[in-house]
Amino acid sequence: MTIAAAALFGLTACAAADGSGGSPAATTAAPADATKSFAAATAALTTKPVAFTMSLPGQFSATGRMDPENRRAEVEGVMTMGGKNSDIHLIAIGDDVWLKMSGMKKLSNGKWMHTTADRVKGSTFDIANPTNPGGIMNLINAVVQVEPSGATGFRGHLDMTKSPTANPNLSGALAEKLSAVPFTATTDTDGNLAGIRIDMSAFAPGVTMSATYQYGRPVDVTAPPASDVMPMPAELLAGS
Repeated sequence: MTIAAAALFGLTACAAADGSGGSPAATTAAPADATKSFAAATAALTTKPVAFTMSLPGQFSATGRMDPENRRAEVEGVMTMGGKNSDIHLIAIGDDVWLKMSGMKKLSNGKWMHTTADRVKGSTFDIANPTNPGGIMNLINAVVQVEPSGATGFRGHLDMTKSPTANPNLSGALAEKLSAVPFTATTDTDGNLAGIRIDMSAFAPGVTMSATYQYGRPVDVTAPPASDVMPMPAELLAGS
C-alpha cells in the first residue's frame, strides 16, 4: 500500500515538472465521446474557483480552496508520516507561498515558512499554479480509459505509473496493478467534475481515495502576519 499511496499522492498533490495541465491523456481504447466529455468536465478545475476535499484513509486528508485564474489558494489537512500525524496548512497568493506544519519545530520553530512559487514549481507546494493547481491535472492526465456511467458519470482506469513519485523501476504484478487502477467520477448540474473515487482495494482491501469539488465560491485568502514568518529552509525546499 505504501508504494501505491506514494504514487497516488504524486498524482493528486504534486504538480508536474513543467507545470502543464491539459486534457486527459486517454488511450485510443477510450470512446472518443466519453474522452471529450470527461475533458470538458475537468476543465473547470483550472478556470473556476473551487472548494475541495480529499482523503486516503491512513495516509492523508485535506480540505482546500483554489482560484487558479487569480492565483489564490489555501489547503489544510493531516498527513500520516512514520506512524505520526502531522497537521499541514498551506497558503499561496500570487508568487508567494507559506507553509506551516506540526512536528517540524527543528526547522521552523512553529512559524510559517515562506518561499516563492518559482522555487517550488513542480513540488507539493505548487497550489496556485494556474494551469495545474495543486497538481490536480496530474490525476486527470493519468486517465487511460474512460466511459460513461449513468446519465452524468464516468468510470475507467488510471495509470498511476505516470505519477512523479512512482518508481520507474517497478515491474511485474505491482506495476501492472498500478497501470490500471479503477475510478468512478460524477458531475454537477453544470457538467463540471463534482467527485472522483479511486479504488485502492488491489493494494489494501476496502480502501478508496475520494475527492469532491464545488465551484464558484470566492477564494479569500490572507497572508500570515509578517512577525510569524521565516524563510523556508533549504532542506525542506530540497525535499518538496
